[in-house]
Amino acid sequence: TILLHPAAQALQLKGKPESLKLRTLRQDVQTLNGAMVSFTLIPKAYLNKSYVISEVFTTDQLSLSEHSHPLKSLQQCYPYLLPLPLKQLNKVRPLLLLGADQTYPITPTQPVNLGPPGAPVAIKTRLGWTLQGPARDLPNSRSAHFHYISFKCPPDDIYHNVQKLWQLDALPQKNMKTVVRSKQDQEAMHQLETQTIRTPVDGILRYAAPLLHVEPWPPLKAPKEAVFAAVKDDSFKTNNKRRP
Repeated sequence: TILLHPAAQALQLKGKPESLKLRTLRQDVQTLNGAMVSFTLIPKAYLNKSYVISEVFTTDQLSLSEHSHPLKSLQQCYPYLLPLPLKQLNKVRPLLLLGADQTYPITPTQPVNLGPPGAPVAIKTRLGWTLQGPARDLPNSRSAHFHYISFKCPPDDIYHNVQKLWQLDALPQKNMKTVVRSKQDQEAMHQLETQTIRTPVDGILRYAAPLLHVEPWPPLKAPKEAVFAAVKDDSFKTNNKRRP
């Protein structure tokens, strides 16, 4: 339930400060600062009755749209409205919006007067008669259209372009921890990293990589009988004399 600020000022109502979060059509959340007030409501149609409306939010940041009930046009289009004590309203701006927390004054007190599909509904409440729903068959009725328009601020484009530049400058780097290697691959990488040296060749420093082998290195052992056949070979003896 919301009470507009002009009505709260006219009634000189003062309450405790309160804030209300409101979501707009642009899906933005706005925080409204106001107050919670309480008052007594007396309907004009039943002056001998009163209703206490408590914990009502009021703020100067809200307003309600204008409402019109062209009674004569409605009664011509919908004859079932003729015997009902309805009043004509022309561009009336409500000051009180009763919500779901104050349903007692606005609940129907007798059967609802229904018309054909697309016709308004006449309801008698504890505050008087009211009309609810659309009126599609009225002449010269204007349909409302809502358009969603969004604009980009210039700083947003700058931030977007800078973000693209950062993405272009970022080099593709692969995390070595995510690479799954076998034990032999890991040993080979370790040998290359620890035993590779730079050696000058014709005045140019070149990388000298070690001979990769499987750890542990197999020992070279052979009995003397294994070389007896080579000892009898003259070429083997000659080579041994030259290179003992």
